[in-house]
Amino acid sequence: MTLGFETRWVLVALASYAVVSTAASLLLAAGLRSVLARLVSRSPSPRTTADRILLLRLLPCLFGALCAVAASLAFALFEPRTHGEAVGWPFVCAATAGAVLLLLALGRGARSALASLAVGEVWSAGSPARTPAPLAAREVEADFPVVALSGLWRPRLVLARRVADACSEEEMQAVVAHEMAHLHAHDNVRQAVLTLCPDLFALLPAARVLERSWREAAERAADEAATAGDESRRLALASALVKVARLAVGPRAPVLPGSTLLRGEPIAERVRSLLSPPASDALDRSGVAGLGGSPRGAAGLALLAVSSALFAASRPELFELVEAAIRLGR
Repeated sequence: MTLGFETRWVLVALASYAVVSTAASLLLAAGLRSVLARLVSRSPSPRTTADRILLLRLLPCLFGALCAVAASLAFALFEPRTHGEAVGWPFVCAATAGAVLLLLALGRGARSALASLAVGEVWSAGSPARTPAPLAAREVEADFPVVALSGLWRPRLVLARRVADACSEEEMQAVVAHEMAHLHAHDNVRQAVLTLCPDLFALLPAARVLERSWREAAERAADEAATAGDESRRLALASALVKVARLAVGPRAPVLPGSTLLRGEPIAERVRSLLSPPASDALDRSGVAGLGGSPRGAAGLALLAVSSALFAASRPELFELVEAAIRLGR
């Protein structure tokens, strides 16, 4: 198969991304449980845990993207602008795999968008919520006791009427504060990033384990932020969680995009944590604690990664490696 310079340049980016991100995905899946155990045990707060899990999930994509940038730049710098060159089938297969990974991520994004539209229809059919929420909120008729913050750019609160009827005013304030904590932490955006990563890891069972671990950490972080160490708020939120969990017995949890108070999972650990005295560092709200320790540290890591990719692109050895991959099996 003979391809022109522009086509080969695009395929180099796709193939290098596919190979590196796939290798990183397999390594992450192999060591996930031990890495998660260390993250949870060594993190000073639930928010730090959630941030570090998010970074861990992004690693295959980040490594793949950096290598794709380096390989495509090296190809552009050193490859003569010839009319065409024959390429091998392994190179074409790797590039095709990269394109498939991107298309699958787009498909997941489309399904999530459709689910958001469905929630929007349910939300518009509800009535104004009887809650102290400082954002748009609606009460809806639903079998499952839904309490959800749905949407990315303009999140809205969806609340099952049976939850509002079951909870006291103080409990509802705690529930709304929990959802507002998700809003301030941009957890809906973070969850979308977890879901839409275009790599092989997203297709492996380990991805469900990691996403569940992130949700658990994010929920506990929202619990801590909503109660702010106040004992009465912690008791009110724990009581609301128990009431909502009792209402959830029987009906199946709907598929909801965004952050929810409860999806039907066990709540014993969350309630136990709320009823225990808060740790002195439990209210860490840095938002970047797992991403380099500080905004300056995160920026430094990003600059180092980009600089490394640019340096690699300037080396003829990388171009020779890319050319060898293109010619393999020709």
